[in-house]
Amino acid sequence: MFHTPIEINYGTGNINQGKFNQEINKFIAENQNIKIIGIDRGEKHLLYYSLIDLDGKIIKSESLNKIKIGGKEVDFHQKLDEAEKERQKSRKSWQKIDQIKNLKAGYISHVVKKIVDLAIENNAVIVLEDLNFGFKSFRQKIEKNVYQQFEKALIDKLGFVVNKQKQNQRFAPQLSAPFESFEKVGKQTGIIYYVLANNTSKVCPQCQWRKNIYPHYSGKKTIGKLKNQYQLSMEWLENENRFVFEYKGEGDKEKVSVYSDVDRVRYDKNLNNSQGGYHIYNHSSSNESKDGRNIIEKSITLKLKELLWDKFSIKELEGELITEIINKTDEVSADDIKDLIGLFNVILNIRNTVIENNDDNSEIDYIQCPACGFDTRKENDLGIKNGDDNGAYNIALRVLFLLKRKDGIFNCIDGEGEYQKPKLTFKNTDYFQWVRDRK
Repeated sequence: MFHTPIEINYGTGNINQGKFNQEINKFIAENQNIKIIGIDRGEKHLLYYSLIDLDGKIIKSESLNKIKIGGKEVDFHQKLDEAEKERQKSRKSWQKIDQIKNLKAGYISHVVKKIVDLAIENNAVIVLEDLNFGFKSFRQKIEKNVYQQFEKALIDKLGFVVNKQKQNQRFAPQLSAPFESFEKVGKQTGIIYYVLANNTSKVCPQCQWRKNIYPHYSGKKTIGKLKNQYQLSMEWLENENRFVFEYKGEGDKEKVSVYSDVDRVRYDKNLNNSQGGYHIYNHSSSNESKDGRNIIEKSITLKLKELLWDKFSIKELEGELITEIINKTDEVSADDIKDLIGLFNVILNIRNTVIENNDDNSEIDYIQCPACGFDTRKENDLGIKNGDDNGAYNIALRVLFLLKRKDGIFNCIDGEGEYQKPKLTFKNTDYFQWVRDRK
């Protein structure tokens, strides 16, 4: 067969990644009419994307478990789950392993095309989580090596974007720099930007509350230490039938209030003979029961009440209670203090997810903020539907910050027309302050 080697974009010169990124940033600064696609590697979804505008409003968000191929929707999430179960039954046969590898390769190919088409149609930049600074691996549906394959395929696809309908092979746009290694990618390659994605699904999209204190038992004087370290206080709100905890965590300029009347899901590896299960807290529940592999708990508010009454002998729930609890420290056991800290930590866990196909609760995945009450199970102005949706949104929002900040991408051309390299890293405190200010 006659074969002619063709070099794409021949004659354009070997532009390095830094220079290429500079040209992309300059173009964005001069044409501030873009959108942002945040992509999250989810706990309940293989991938999830959120498309937002420059006001931070969601235009569209969607799970990428299912991909339309030739007019037919293919559920890759289900196919991969079924293939993995078959592999376990077949005792890790090579045939089943190859089948899973082929499924993953097919998924990557189709999902990359969908994302690139979405970016082109919406004049959007793409935001991925940065693998070079820690990688969230527990409970995610896509493991690190497969995610890297997806990332490389996306970079390669954006390096030469062919639209067969427009027949643009001769003048196909190049939207990413040539791939050399993941280490050299840095914080940007063309229209792809990278952000730290730690806890993005665990930040309230409405008020931006996030867990920034991590109480743990360190002896019977733990409550006193927490009070001194975080200015922790606790009160009973009779008219609202709930407790309020106030504290000042890392980066907080003022004390934050969180409330006990929340629904929660907590995984416990020790349940069911160490096979694992979930404690499910409903804010209106007054009884404890067993539901398959899970325990339906009394409400957190009721459990706190009983703990204070029965163990700490605090019968009158009046005034500031942390001081009273500290005064009772010598009269209670270490387990009682651990239970109190444990319930406080459960309140602080904003994301509630059941990962495995676990009885009738396998579809549980919601965000409920203990500070402002935002709940993805209810209709909300943002349109966020679940935890992975929230993760993708917050990933996109971080690049909106990088675009608009004083030394960001929109401001990378100074008054004299000279390019100033934008800052693509940030401190969490600066980012969350920006989010609060824009509200």
